[in-house]
Amino acid sequence: MVREFRIGQVFGKSLSILFANFIPFLIIGVVVHLPLIAFSLYHAEKLQTSPGRDPDFSATPISLALGLILTPIQTAAVTFGVFQQLRGQRASLGSCLSAGLSRMLPVIGVAIASGVIILGGYLLLIVPGIIFTCMLYVAVPAAVVEHTGLSQSLGRSRLLTLDNRLKIFGLVFLIGIISVAINGSLQVAFLVGGKSSSFTVYTASSLLVNIVMGIWQSSAACIAYYHLRSMKESVDIEEVASVFD
Repeated sequence: MVREFRIGQVFGKSLSILFANFIPFLIIGVVVHLPLIAFSLYHAEKLQTSPGRDPDFSATPISLALGLILTPIQTAAVTFGVFQQLRGQRASLGSCLSAGLSRMLPVIGVAIASGVIILGGYLLLIVPGIIFTCMLYVAVPAAVVEHTGLSQSLGRSRLLTLDNRLKIFGLVFLIGIISVAINGSLQVAFLVGGKSSSFTVYTASSLLVNIVMGIWQSSAACIAYYHLRSMKESVDIEEVASVFD
């Protein structure tokens, strides 16, 4: 059982699980996000073939809406895979996708509600947004594992993260900095390439990077959820993951 929540432990474990399951998790991410990938590549190709139009790096409302719906499904599927890995088992692609689809509506609801609360917090001078981010960090894993509804999942995350939100902020900040650095490097490489660079290739590369980073962030949230439950409720991984049996 886990005695203390440690940023390095969660960070390292999430990274090792990402590498151990990189191909199957990436396939899950691509399959789940196929509508977003198709739309984004179509949009990029349209921009590239339109003379006089500069590439727009900002997401369109349609791509934002697709991401808002599809990313929680990926998160639910990855959650199942992460917990199977933590208990020393490998989950098949089919079982991960099945788990993600089976919890699709509750997880989408929790993800949207969390996003709205966090966005509202950032609009209130940043600090409340940071607090809400840490407070609701494990709401989605709670919804997947405990089969709780919207308010119960948010409440569980609030209770589980209590007294460890500063450490959760450190974890979120660390992964966020890495994500920003990778995406920034990709964008700079495209801009430096000028006309010789394909905006479609850039878009495809950016989508893959964001999928991988989303999977990593989901894995970290799952491991944080387990560590917090193990600390506060004295449960081991078999007790937590038995819901998937």
